[in-house]
Amino acid sequence: MIAGVLYGPDRKAMEVLGLLLKEQVAKRSSEECALVVCVDGAQLQAAVVQRKAWQVVCVDIGDGSGMGRVFEARQACPAAELLLLVDAGVPPMTYIRPGVMPSCLVQRPANTALVRESVGAYAEHLLERADEDDALQSFAIESKEGITKVPYRKIVCFESRAKRISVRLAHEEYTYYDTLDRLQKSLPEQFVRCHRGFIVNARRIRQLHLSDNSVVMDDGSVVPVSRSYKSTLKELLA
Repeated sequence: MIAGVLYGPDRKAMEVLGLLLKEQVAKRSSEECALVVCVDGAQLQAAVVQRKAWQVVCVDIGDGSGMGRVFEARQACPAAELLLLVDAGVPPMTYIRPGVMPSCLVQRPANTALVRESVGAYAEHLLERADEDDALQSFAIESKEGITKVPYRKIVCFESRAKRISVRLAHEEYTYYDTLDRLQKSLPEQFVRCHRGFIVNARRIRQLHLSDNSVVMDDGSVVPVSRSYKSTLKELLA
């Protein structure tokens, strides 16, 4: 669970930001995201005092006059990842200083694509921290070099190659000795067998192509689908 508090005088704007953050977290993981919206200082103060373990603290500082709320939130929740909304033209020295240092900055005005990109990077950072705190969300790969832990959400697929398993991520690949049959029994339910040589992360499937028996993953890679597994994937993605 990723929990946080969003503060700003415009409730609708903060609710939209909250929905965008939830969307970006859901796109990358199965983590639930619970957010509280506050529209005045008293609500914010009550929220941070009530729960000091917020992972997310978002503050709209406007023209810079809202920095007092940032200091209050930082003091109450020092470990939270800070997201600031700020008007263009506010000097960076206003918010880039010891004790503040936001993890994400959204300047207004900004187009939707840019805001989505910034919030997406922020969501990725939040999930990276969550992965560090929860070993159950990672897959352990044992090799001669030691044990490497890879977050399940980053795994695109597992491929069997000559008695070895290839663990494929978007930009990395790890190999170790095992069989897909044995591996399949130990994986979370999001991983689905689609071929005698492949297990895919269903949450990372972009498209199922029934005509050529394949799935396109969100990193652009194409994985074959055996006819015997086609109906299972079709039901899963319906």
